[in-house]
Amino acid sequence: MERYPRQRLDNSRWQCVARPQYRYSCAISCLVSIFNHLFSRDITLDECIAILFPDLKEDPQHYDFGPQASNSAVQNWFKVLCMHHGLSGTSYTIYKEQGRTRTACSKQEALRNIISALNTPRCALLYHCLNHYCIIVGYIISPSTPNKLGNNCVFSGDDGCTLKLLYTDGTEAEDVDDSNIWLIVADCGKGTAPLRSLTWDFVHKDISTRPPYAYNARCPERGLLRKTDSRGYLPVEVDSVLVNNTIGYPCVRPGSVIKGSSHCIIGFVGD
Repeated sequence: MERYPRQRLDNSRWQCVARPQYRYSCAISCLVSIFNHLFSRDITLDECIAILFPDLKEDPQHYDFGPQASNSAVQNWFKVLCMHHGLSGTSYTIYKEQGRTRTACSKQEALRNIISALNTPRCALLYHCLNHYCIIVGYIISPSTPNKLGNNCVFSGDDGCTLKLLYTDGTEAEDVDDSNIWLIVADCGKGTAPLRSLTWDFVHKDISTRPPYAYNARCPERGLLRKTDSRGYLPVEVDSVLVNNTIGYPCVRPGSVIKGSSHCIIGFVGD
């Protein structure tokens, strides 16, 4: 069983965060951050935009990149940047619960893959949340009680996906609750905090919740939200079983098409 540190905040990933972003450039700003980390480069946001949008005439400060920024588009942009600079890199979806590109891995397998990726220097993680992209730069796994010290963790069990803390005396702890697993997220947005921590339980709920319901990773304290006719989101109190039911959607107009959430975690690797 491979051991991982109980907590990790990678300095290289953090130092490469391209901040601030233009108003609508979160996906491209994250891509610049990831590219610079993977290949030890120092390209700017404007240089990246010039490569990806050579015919753009408008001021990037006011141009809305949002409609063009999808999960597949970001992965394709990464290929374009690699080709432009004569480099080799790959991307893949680590965890996605909805849609045609959903992953087959379980929640526990996804966490193992995320922890492994964050301990791999030539790997970076992009988190697609509500109307926004950000970067996962680290994690903290907390013991359940303050009188126990743990320096490392392992994934064990029959499936190799049960997370356990290893105490400093060499003994193995009990299983770690999802609410004690925190992912550290870096944000390129000018008006948002540079770093925030989200529990793995929250990230899982965000990725697995179906429209018209959603969670906002930038404002997790708002809880469960429902999309309104005005394209905004309002807090609601709905049982999670109802929210994730694939048959009944009580807050959707008759005849409307239900699409799976595009929220996911994408991995990028510098070959």
